[in-house]
Amino acid sequence: MWQQLTWSQKLEPVTVGLRSRLEERFLDTESETAWRFRQLLSWRQALHAAPELSLVLWNEVFINLNDTSSSVNGFDQNRLFFGFGRKSDSVTPLRVEIGYLYQRVGASPGSTLNNHLLSVNFYMSP
Repeated sequence: MWQQLTWSQKLEPVTVGLRSRLEERFLDTESETAWRFRQLLSWRQALHAAPELSLVLWNEVFINLNDTSSSVNGFDQNRLFFGFGRKSDSVTPLRVEIGYLYQRVGASPGSTLNNHLLSVNFYMSP
C-alpha cells in the first residue's frame, strides 16, 4: 500500500513535477511492516523543433524509515534518469520516455550496487 502526493507546474517551456510517496511494504517472510519514503523531482522541456518531443530528467530517492529483517533504516536507493519523451496526440493520453537510468542501491550496510540501464517508461493520464 502507498499514499502519494503529486504536484506539477508548467513554466513554459519547462514542466516541473514533484511526487512524494509513503509506502507500507508487507513481505511473507516478515511479521512487521517495512516503511519507505520516496521523493521524485522531474523536469521536462519540449523541443522547439518538434513540440511532441521533450528532454526529460528526473531523480528519485528512496529512504527506509525503519529496520526490519530485510531492510535497514536510511538510504535504500537512488534512481537518476535522462532521456527523451514523446507525447501522443491529445486524443490518446500516452507519453513514452526512453533513456539512460542510473540506479544506486544500498545492497547491504557498507556496500552499494550500481546499475546502468536502458529505461523505457509508458505513462497514461486522463
